[in-house]
Amino acid sequence: MQRNQSGGHVIVAVILIGLGIVFFIGQVVPGFSLWSWIWRLWPFFIIVPGLAMFVPVLNKREAGLAVPASLVTGTGLILLYQSITGNWGSWAYVWTLYGVFLGFGMWLMGRARGDESTQRTGVNFMAVGFGGFVIFGLFFGGVHPLGGAAAARPDRDGGVVPLPRAGR
Repeated sequence: MQRNQSGGHVIVAVILIGLGIVFFIGQVVPGFSLWSWIWRLWPFFIIVPGLAMFVPVLNKREAGLAVPASLVTGTGLILLYQSITGNWGSWAYVWTLYGVFLGFGMWLMGRARGDESTQRTGVNFMAVGFGGFVIFGLFFGGVHPLGGAAAARPDRDGGVVPLPRAGR
């Protein structure tokens, strides 16, 4: 029985083509600084291994890798957002997304194993994590639905004083 190992070759080819496109853009587009983009996109060194960990899960060989794969990939995505936007202060609320990442990993693991109980637990983790993200995001400077300051501090007189959002 032979195993098809062309999957690795496809990944290497895609990476090389992508690098070629990036270097081409760096030569053709005026004002495009290749090194500033490489500096901003360093979280892909975390995202790519995280995504690679999903491959055995999707092939249903190692369902247990779903949880660490989702945590590693999620961490890389958070760092990518922060690297591109410069909003490093978002750690005040974005840490709550780890419940979402854990829940997604558990849901995927349960799905691969056919275990509905693990899937339900994963969905519950995602719901609680997302709820925490919304609540903490509103309080600590995330997107505010009314467009005003997203956080407030208590005032001496018992009222609240809006705090300025990051970047203003």
